[in-house]
Amino acid sequence: MEQSVETARVLKVFNELKKAKKIEGVGDFCNKMEFDSSAFSQIKTGNRNAPLSLQHKIIDTFNVNRDFIFNGKEPMFNPIVEVRNKATLPKEKEKLVPYYNVDATAGNVTIFDGGGLEYIKEYIAVPAFQDCDMFIGISGNSMYPKYCAGELIALKKLQDYDVIAFGEAYLVVTKEQRLLKYIRKPLIKEDIGKKWRLCSENPEFEDFEIETKKVLHLYIIKGKITKNIIKDA
Repeated sequence: MEQSVETARVLKVFNELKKAKKIEGVGDFCNKMEFDSSAFSQIKTGNRNAPLSLQHKIIDTFNVNRDFIFNGKEPMFNPIVEVRNKATLPKEKEKLVPYYNVDATAGNVTIFDGGGLEYIKEYIAVPAFQDCDMFIGISGNSMYPKYCAGELIALKKLQDYDVIAFGEAYLVVTKEQRLLKYIRKPLIKEDIGKKWRLCSENPEFEDFEIETKKVLHLYIIKGKITKNIIKDA
């Protein structure tokens, strides 16, 4: 049978894990995921494709980048994240970014006004995100599969709303809503500078426009991590 691209990526992950000696073979690989080893042997020999359930098990068990499995985007594995509790002081020249235990679309809004310290659950150290202001969780599926429920997004606050990289993902905070969306130019030329068009990754959600004067806070999404790779230091 014809091999799917997702199956090819699953096998690449298997081979890389075996090469790095993180698994001993098919049996060890499948035991860690609680997946039938005979079924995986059929996948290896090309007699069947990797089911969606296996793809998700690999992502959750081996810290595999979701974008690699579903879109072929590197890196193959997510970065290792170091998490510390509030009492732990940062290392010299190291910035720890607070993770607020709220999500991107609901809950307490004082964290965006400099308050809400009681909502800090942990501090996260990721070199690529040291210029960020916070991590918060994602709920809902309007940005699926780019950003998925259960993942954490790294946010960097922007002050100058006139300098927007249209097409990038942002968290738009108004008095009543938090909106994780792509920002694009409005459809009407005369509205440029006055409105933004907010778009979703999921095609089931329609685009809509918002007046820029209603935006209280704006954060660019610098990246994401998954909760399953967070571990105690």
